[in-house]
Amino acid sequence: MLRSLVGSEMCIRDRATNLAENLCLLLGRILHVEGGGGSLMGRVGISIADFAQSWCNAVRNVKTMSWKDDAVRGFIACLQQQQQQGGPAWPPAAIASFLDVVGSVATSASSDLKQAMKGVITHFQQQQQQGWNQAWGGYGQAQKKRLQINMGI
Repeated sequence: MLRSLVGSEMCIRDRATNLAENLCLLLGRILHVEGGGGSLMGRVGISIADFAQSWCNAVRNVKTMSWKDDAVRGFIACLQQQQQQGGPAWPPAAIASFLDVVGSVATSASSDLKQAMKGVITHFQQQQQQGWNQAWGGYGQAQKKRLQINMGI
């Protein structure tokens, strides 16, 4: 697991500039390597909703790189597992922070990552309508346009 976690990009200092960003990338990468980390999250007894906003706020500012995409993939896989199990609702601010992450990776994301992000957004729209409406309503016009162009939202 360590080899697939670390890979060939040992140093990410030039792209992730602080401890929070590096920890969030590491956690997302662990979740990616663990296939969504459902068992890992279950063992530690926390929900991704407990730290989603902080994670998203740190990761959205990291420059584009494969580690960021893999971290987002792992985060989304874990989120989807918890959504399927009826995990807790996210506050509107956390949904808005997730949209910031989507906006930060959407232009360079692979089609499978875009599809996964859109699936999470669709879940928010359908299952957490009030939170979604508050988050989307408070989102800036330029940000909305970027998401509409890059993600078809």
